Order: sequence, then structure tokens, then C-alpha cells
Amino acid sequence: MKEIMAVFDTEAGYAENLAFKLMAEQDFPYYVQGFSSLEDLTVFLSEHQTAVLLADRKDMVPELMPFVERTSGRETELIPYGASSMVKLIYLTEISGYPEIGQHAAVYKYQSVKRLSKEILEAARRQENRTGAAAGLFEGVRYIGVAGPIGHAGKTSFCLTLGQLLAGQGRVLYMNLEPLAGLDALFEESFDQDLSDLVYCCMTSEEMPDYTRMVHSFHGLDLVPPVRLPEDLYRTEPEVLFKAVRKITADCRYDTVLLDFGCEFRVIEAFLTGLNKLFIPSRQDVLSQKRIQAFLAWVHRVDEKADLMEPEELFLPAPRAFLSGKNYLEQLLWSETGDYVRALLERKA
Repeated sequence: MKEIMAVFDTEAGYAENLAFKLMAEQDFPYYVQGFSSLEDLTVFLSEHQTAVLLADRKDMVPELMPFVERTSGRETELIPYGASSMVKLIYLTEISGYPEIGQHAAVYKYQSVKRLSKEILEAARRQENRTGAAAGLFEGVRYIGVAGPIGHAGKTSFCLTLGQLLAGQGRVLYMNLEPLAGLDALFEESFDQDLSDLVYCCMTSEEMPDYTRMVHSFHGLDLVPPVRLPEDLYRTEPEVLFKAVRKITADCRYDTVLLDFGCEFRVIEAFLTGLNKLFIPSRQDVLSQKRIQAFLAWVHRVDEKADLMEPEELFLPAPRAFLSGKNYLEQLLWSETGDYVRALLERKA
């Protein structure tokens, strides 16, 4: 089931015509409904969970302002409907060359539908990133990301070790957002439900599954099993993953959420502005250092306030012992990685 986009423009026939043409575009991910009547729009929004409102700036009249709420943090305006949903507002503009108006993304309305549809999707992604800090970070919840361009640098081992140690201070959820995480084979356990099921429920607005079946606990660390099939991740918009994480975080009341991104840049971008901390496992060789420099430049380009989450490069030790099996997590705690993470936490205490 597609998410809903509402188009609002008082110019006769424009919104309805645009909605029809967008729906005809191949792979456009929204069900689109056009409105030229303010009254019809407000009734629709109050009755339907709508993901995006595409509206001409001149039509954002005072009657719509009661729906607009200014949040704290990075001062993003949101239009909330329902307990756990909100509408991303994107402006239609009659002047090209203005990708933003105030705190909102904007698109030029008088261009080909094919080009306009691409700009709308990009604008929706930018606006989702803007709402990350305000909508994704619940008060009292700490979001830690682990990512980077260096393969086999110990990202997942670091996450699992850090998660276990932080679990001694509060409730911690670990989520691996890589296409082939291999955790079921690592733990020698088959999982009935995983991240794919959580995402499906978010996309279809169905009731959330029984979390006692979805969330598994190992040595005090909760985790949602990653996707079984890479296709499940590649076919899912990163913004939907964002909503799924936000949903389970709110429902289960976690203190810390540990996100293992690997090198999935589309996914990293969707979450970036909502992170409190970003760890970047690395290596000392010249090529790795050049890749890290490029990655940090990309992070700051995507999020101009990236310094607020203090990106930190890590040089993790290579474990001398072979770790595997059901006791893998416990072995990690007493490995070289465990010693490294304890020292890291002591320095930050």
C-alpha cells in the first residue's frame, strides 16, 4: 500500500491534473490526491494518514496554520495528524531556482511532470532529513550510528560490544541495516520475524506485530533481526526504514538505539540528521584515510550541522582469538574489542 501525497493549489484544475499525471509516472511511490478547495483538503488530512503535502506557497492561508506546529531543536515546521504520523510540507513555487523556502523544501511547479516527479522525491527526502532531529529523536533517547566506507573494519563487532556495555545503563536496541548481516548464521538461530516485517507494517499502516516475537534479547541487548533478503532492503525507501525505527523506539521505550549502517549510503543519509553520535571504524593505511576524508566531507555536505553529533574515527583492534557461535556476544566482551570499547566509554564518562 502506497503512502499518500496531497496536492493543494487553488489554480483551477492544476492540483487535480498534476495528481493524475504523477500517478501515471512509473515507480512514483505515492498515491496522489489533488485539491483546489481548502475545506476539502482539511477534511481529507484530518481523516487520512498523509505523508506529504505539496502546496503552493501563496495558498498556505491562515486557515491552515492551526495544523502547523513549530518544534524544538532545529526549528522544523511539521504538520501533525494522529499520534505517530506527520505530513512533510513541500512548497510549489512559481519561480525556479529556489530549492528551499524557509525551513521547507520547494519545487518549481511549471516543468515537465517527469522532471517534477524526480524533484518532488528528492525534496521529500531532504524534508525527511530535516525532520529527523525533531521527529526521529524522542526526548531522552540517544541515537548512535556506526558507518563508514571501510570494509572489514569491525563495525558490527563494535556495535554488539558497545550495545552490551550500554545495556548495563538502560534499555538498548541494536538494529543492523545492512543487506547481508549474517546474524542468524552467527547466532545459530532462525528468526520468525525481522526488519522486513516491521517495515511492511509501517508501509501498510497495519497493526504492529507482537514485539515479543520480533525483538530478541542477548546478554541484555535487544535486537530486531535484519532483513533476510537484500531485495527487501533495496526496495524499501530509506524514509520508510526511518519511520520503522522511530515507531519501535517509541512503542518499546528504549534509552539508546544503536544503528549499524555499514556502507549503505542511501540509508545513512536518511538517518544522518537524527543522530546524536556517529562512529566511523577505520584503518591507518593511506587509502583508508583518503576514503575516510571523503566520507566526512560527504557527511558535512548532507548535514551542515554534522559537528553536533561529533563524528569520531575508530581504529579497532583485530581480535586474536576466533569468535563464533551462540556465545559470540559474550566472547566479544572479553576480547580485544571489549577492552577497546570499555576504554572508550571510560574516556567519555
